[in-house]
Amino acid sequence: MDTSATLPFEIEISSNDENVTEISQHALLGDDPNAQIPPHECEGIRCVCWPCIVVSAGIYVGCCCCLRQKRYQPMNRMFEIAVTILRAGAHNCGRCFCTLRLITDSPIGIVPSWLPTLPKVNVSTNKTAPGGGEWVWPPPDDGKSLPVCHRYLPYESDLPDDPQQLENLGNPERVILYLHGGGFVLCSSKTHRSLLMMLSDCTGATILSPNYRRPPEHPWPVPVEDCVASYRWLIEVGKLDPSKIVFAGDSAGGGLVVATMAKAREEGLPLPAGGIMWSPWLDLTDSFSGTWTTNQDTDFLPRDWAYKFSMAYAGGKDRLAEASPGNVNLEGLPPLLVEVGDAECLRDSALVWVERAKAAGVDVEAVVSDGMVHVFPLFAIFANKDLPPHQSYERAASFVDKVLGVCSDSESLTSGELV
Repeated sequence: MDTSATLPFEIEISSNDENVTEISQHALLGDDPNAQIPPHECEGIRCVCWPCIVVSAGIYVGCCCCLRQKRYQPMNRMFEIAVTILRAGAHNCGRCFCTLRLITDSPIGIVPSWLPTLPKVNVSTNKTAPGGGEWVWPPPDDGKSLPVCHRYLPYESDLPDDPQQLENLGNPERVILYLHGGGFVLCSSKTHRSLLMMLSDCTGATILSPNYRRPPEHPWPVPVEDCVASYRWLIEVGKLDPSKIVFAGDSAGGGLVVATMAKAREEGLPLPAGGIMWSPWLDLTDSFSGTWTTNQDTDFLPRDWAYKFSMAYAGGKDRLAEASPGNVNLEGLPPLLVEVGDAECLRDSALVWVERAKAAGVDVEAVVSDGMVHVFPLFAIFANKDLPPHQSYERAASFVDKVLGVCSDSESLTSGELV
């Protein structure tokens, strides 16, 4: 086996070893969490070079159309530019948590939290439920919504239709508890605000997106416990019927969907009506097999991030399997919608888990979108309306309708490759 073409670091293998084709998971992950980091390891050099690399990648995709082969065939130009810039940034930025959080977190974070193309839904800072974060909800029936500046900057004052100012949250017919992604250690409700706004607009749901405590300061099971606390608050303080609540999440948040369900069941709470999992991260023990390697040239998620983040979340290598969301007891879980991109690193591990969930009796709808990368719904603000990012929101709306009893099973999915 030629390891030089596939492995991100060198492994010495004796020619007399009869098991040269058997490389253990321990060897793939390595004892050193820095083993899979790209060669320019100096954080200072990364910080200096990173802006130039990112800008050059964007210019190349945007201007040199006649000199290059299109990497992402299903994408329009703005969509491809956004993915290419993110990929260049992720693969070349510094690897320490402080550097990464400077990129994603307030007040310096460069992740855009609003664009003029976002729908007219309302956003306010969560001041009532545990965990902080944000509330997102559709405008009232009269069609009136907040001025543009307040839609994009969470309103701090009391609003007449703010759910947290109303008795029983205004008795909404549908509520989504959204658990943001970011490898468990990055991002927040703010970085995902565009996604939350589009999800609220297409489903008509009131959304609570808490900012659960993140590792490495707060390793597993703290993030799961925080998510359960938010769900418990919705039921016990918000007086919401669990049958009107749907969990949703992306990447690490997609894994937290099932982890939170299992923990809520363990604590005696009734389960929600269903769960939406976009590009869920379910297996923390493997950052090499299958599409973790074969899709490294297309996806923006680096392998070494997965190893570093999983170790931080689990709190040690000996807890990786126990902390993996995909290893929870699946008995009695509600219907789930799982979406992955064909070009993303987590595709194989997510689909393996889907088959296990189906075997355990869980009603799972799995969709693989051709040519799409990790958490592709996040790129809907850059994509044409007929492309998979927008179609994923349509499927999410249909799924919410189905689990809430609004439409039949035959109407639940509109497009995409079913698994």
